Amino acid sequence: MMSTESFSIQTAQLRGVNALPVTVEVGVTQGIPQISIVGCPDTVVMESRMRVRNAFKSCGFSIPHSHITI
Repeated sequence: MMSTESFSIQTAQLRGVNALPVTVEVGVTQGIPQISIVGCPDTVVMESRMRVRNAFKSCGFSIPHSHITI
């Protein structure tokens, strides 16, 4: 049986001068170590994976050797 951990955080997306509430959910499972970002149909997603890796390192966290889905 695969162990799964899931987390969520409330944040906001700016649209002009309005802030729209957004819930970001993260799942960590066993499997091939990688970061997958879903729900954004844009090429910016590729850059986002590097931003997530850099944010982990900047905060002093190590990236787990697990499959991370955001």
